[in-house]
Amino acid sequence: MTALVALCATFLPQVSSPGARADVPCAEDALTTRFDRSLTNDELIRYSAHIVQNGEVVYDGTGGGQPASARIWSGSKWLTSATILRLQELGMLDITAPISTYLPAGTVFYGSNGSITLEQLLSHTSGLNEALLPSGVSDPALLAAPLLAGAPQFAAGAQFLYMNGDYEVAAYIGQLVVQSATGAATLPSWDSVFHTYIGDPLGMTATTFSYNALGRGTAAAGATSTSADYGKFLAAILANDGSLLTPASIASMKTPRISWSPAAASARGQSGTIGYGLGVWLNDYNNDGVADAYNSAGMGGGVASWGFIDTLSNAYGMIMGTPSTQSGTASSSKTFIDLAGNIVGILREPCPVGNFNVTKTVSGAGSSLVPAATTFTVNYSYNNVGTPVTGTLSVKNGETKGLTALPTGTVVTLSEAAPTPIAGVVYGTPVFSGSGVTVSGSSATFTIGDGTTVNVGLENPTTLAPPTLGSFDVTKTVTGTGSGLVPATTGFTVNYSYDNAGAPVSGTLSVKNGETKGLTDLPKGTIVTLSEATPTPVTDVTYGEPVFSGNGVTVSGSSATFTIGDDTTVHVSLENPTTKTPPPPVVVDHFGDFEVTKKVTGNGSSLVPATTRFSVKYSYQKSGKVVSGSLAVKNGETQGLANIPTGTIVTLSEAKPSAVTGVSFGTPVFSGSGVTVTETGAKVTIGDGTTVKVSLENPTKATPPGTSTTTFSPTGLAVTGSTGVGILVGIGALLALAGGALVMRRKRYRKV
Repeated sequence: MTALVALCATFLPQVSSPGARADVPCAEDALTTRFDRSLTNDELIRYSAHIVQNGEVVYDGTGGGQPASARIWSGSKWLTSATILRLQELGMLDITAPISTYLPAGTVFYGSNGSITLEQLLSHTSGLNEALLPSGVSDPALLAAPLLAGAPQFAAGAQFLYMNGDYEVAAYIGQLVVQSATGAATLPSWDSVFHTYIGDPLGMTATTFSYNALGRGTAAAGATSTSADYGKFLAAILANDGSLLTPASIASMKTPRISWSPAAASARGQSGTIGYGLGVWLNDYNNDGVADAYNSAGMGGGVASWGFIDTLSNAYGMIMGTPSTQSGTASSSKTFIDLAGNIVGILREPCPVGNFNVTKTVSGAGSSLVPAATTFTVNYSYNNVGTPVTGTLSVKNGETKGLTALPTGTVVTLSEAAPTPIAGVVYGTPVFSGSGVTVSGSSATFTIGDGTTVNVGLENPTTLAPPTLGSFDVTKTVTGTGSGLVPATTGFTVNYSYDNAGAPVSGTLSVKNGETKGLTDLPKGTIVTLSEATPTPVTDVTYGEPVFSGNGVTVSGSSATFTIGDDTTVHVSLENPTTKTPPPPVVVDHFGDFEVTKKVTGNGSSLVPATTRFSVKYSYQKSGKVVSGSLAVKNGETQGLANIPTGTIVTLSEAKPSAVTGVSFGTPVFSGSGVTVTETGAKVTIGDGTTVKVSLENPTKATPPGTSTTTFSPTGLAVTGSTGVGILVGIGALLALAGGALVMRRKRYRKV
């Protein structure tokens, strides 16, 4: 174990103080050469490596038949330390608490071993006796028991001693707190704990933990991985963005738990000091107490691994392999340490680089029309260690832009994208120039020097573009029911107006139905407004509002506007909808009639002479004046008035009949459809082309002489006073007249 401790304590690369950060292509070439040489120089039998710098893979390869997956030995400790710190972040444990807090009741502790902390276990300052770690035992409880029950080598925290037993006890505590937190019935394996909290979130599918009999444990030296899969863990540590652990946890991991050792660094030919944090070796090249590089190395069974992060070159990587022999002696760590030092040295070694600039100028008659904000796109391309790289520079007139830190010898090709068109400007072929610049057609090439800048001139010659002209035309159509009445020779006047270089221009076009007329040679961009004069009247034709239409035509009210294009014609349609004017309406008066039919009834009717006329009075309003008169109608006769305006209300009443001997007239009775009886007579309303038929009945009674009679009441109310004698006389008179002549009905009308 002493040899292993010595190996790990010195397993840090021999590098000088760092210089400028290397450029990726330069590093990739050098790394390829160095790994190839490791095989030919009998340093390594086989290897695999995955190295990333500035976020780009600078080396990923294998040699000598190295299997992709292999045991990484003490490289396991970094993974185990990160897992314990993650459990602390989740509140399952505290690395500063005594380990007795988390171990099962009944655990046997020697002396103050129960007061050891997880922090001391992870930093190899616990003092536990590594010699007590049993062989051939994979059960974590059985691995931990003899260490905890045995006498320590020194008091906890008193000194540093690199050992596997510390990490087996720490992992056992991690398994216990996860079982407690999850309520699992059995103790979870360390592999499952690692994958749940570290491996799976990082996608480390090729990394597993298993018991390592030679290393006498699982968590300290039992991990198997690939260089690329372990690189996922290193990337998360370097990023320090919370994807793996909080920045506070990573800072704790990188804080040395033993004093920085200048002597240890000097013994390895290094500047600065060496220290140890939680699961990781630390280098402080600047002697400022802050780790500049950190790694976790492992070796056993003839194979070695070295996972590292170098902040000074912004790189990380994992190298795995089998060292060969040197000078007939087992190389142990020597060749691997030398190789590791060379790798970091390559990553820190500055490459010879150079730059290039492009200065843009716009020249010629059209240059003043090019806005100062106009950008021109310059395309560049070159090969980066066999990988094509392309991009663009956006540069304005009078501006200089370029790229820096390109590897010396890089051949760059430039071309220019077609400039954005500008009205009135014609661009010529771009002209590249400059020392060391070779022009071929529309592109230029040059080679990057060492620490120099290639200055490229790029001129865009311009000329003024000839004015561009366009036109418009108007096509007239007359539509609608009145279109056939519009003479073919009828001209319609279309007004136009526009602005020509600040001067207003206006005029007219005279266009017939079906005809097209317009203007040509108008400058592009001219805005034209059209309207139509009122058409010349045409008999029996009514014009509607004119309708403008067409692609690009904007209508507003009775006018239309459009913009003249470049060598194009704006086609405007102008429709005049029409209707045929209807003839003047024929005024038709609406009239109606009314008629009155006289009927004398009762036992006195036969005594009334047939020639007796009854006077029927009428009255109505016509044109604001009262029209009145009377009809003389005999019994059985019909008379009336014709051609009375529809809607007229006619009032009817009857004058008192002439006296007839032996006859008493009762109240006249008006009746009929549409007849309204009033106190004084009746009212009718004249219809349209119809006749209101009014019946007028005069009830009578025969009265003998000297007998009281019922008298006529013009209000329609009868006055009675007959006696029984009178009634008998009346009946006799009626019987005497029973054979009287039939009174014929006659109809006679009077027009008004």
